[in-house]
Amino acid sequence: MSHVEGWSPALVAKQIAIWSGLIISLPWTALAGLDPLKMAQHLEAGKPILGTFTNSGAPLPSWMGDLHDSTPIQSINVPGTHDTATWNYTGLDESVFRTQDRSIFDQLDAGIRFLDIRFGLDENTNVLRLYHADTLLSNTASLEDVLWGLYHFLDNHPTETLLVSMKVDHGADSLPVQKAAHALITTPPVKDYWLQSSSLPPNLGGARKKIILFRRFGFDTANNPDLTPVGLDVASGWTDNNADFSITYNPGDLAYIEDLYQLNGDAIDVPPATKVQQKFSALTAHINNSRGSSNVSQVFISFASGFGAGVGDILTPRTLAEGDSSIRLVGINQKMDGWLVGCHGKRLGIVLYDFFQSAPDLIRKTIGLSPDDCPKV
Repeated sequence: MSHVEGWSPALVAKQIAIWSGLIISLPWTALAGLDPLKMAQHLEAGKPILGTFTNSGAPLPSWMGDLHDSTPIQSINVPGTHDTATWNYTGLDESVFRTQDRSIFDQLDAGIRFLDIRFGLDENTNVLRLYHADTLLSNTASLEDVLWGLYHFLDNHPTETLLVSMKVDHGADSLPVQKAAHALITTPPVKDYWLQSSSLPPNLGGARKKIILFRRFGFDTANNPDLTPVGLDVASGWTDNNADFSITYNPGDLAYIEDLYQLNGDAIDVPPATKVQQKFSALTAHINNSRGSSNVSQVFISFASGFGAGVGDILTPRTLAEGDSSIRLVGINQKMDGWLVGCHGKRLGIVLYDFFQSAPDLIRKTIGLSPDDCPKV
């Protein structure tokens, strides 16, 4: 069937898909650029990471629609998640490797716009999949499946922009891995969803319905000139467990980063509250620095995540984020929830959380939907 009187090609394609039984309720917008049958297949395979897509009608899935097109990307307060894909992981080491409780679709629905994607080559299938360190997060969901889920979200929320950090967490950052990742980003038709640049666009208007790549893996252009430099290169110069460092991703363009995650090193018997305060102080100091006159045009990324190392009282990522009422420990998320009450109209930059839902208003406050002035720490 190539034509039905009065039907558009998109309507014909949707009806074919419905008759075939492969999809039942894909939104019409998915037909704008991507094949609906492929979309259905990717969404099904990606469920262990993506979860299930719903159009909730809530305000936060489209909160960027309230921002003017002329708004610089650097000036937007962007909530994100650290190790975004770990929500469904279960295993003996779950307390260490799991940092989220919500699927990617649920995170996006809640207003999250910065995703921290860790991937690697699955040697058994020769497919790029999602990892946390060397732990495989799903043996069915591929990196491509997850990326198609992001396209599906953008099709349904075209006012939004996604910032996606991609890092090789398992195996070598080898040329075959780089080539495979590069193909996922630059091959038609999905390349239109990616900002095909190594710098930020001048404003939000140039990034709507697109993904901005924060690239934490290399492109070996010397040995493969086909690897065009797509994405902000934040791989070179990323220092481990550092509370304040910067990376020049383009001449004159810097990303300032706080990624202090191993608290108190290997110190013995450091009280949990001391570790939480160490993280909170580093986090809020970095956010406050984003408002310096020389920094307003630069990218600021702050991680609210971490864990408490040491022989004594070890804090898991969940305990650091949520606290522990049994020992009267207030976690980072609750502390930030209180601190952000006074940050309306103030720049925060990009802030990445673990278990963000433990403080129900945390994302709304990070975006900037709260009154008053920023308090001092």
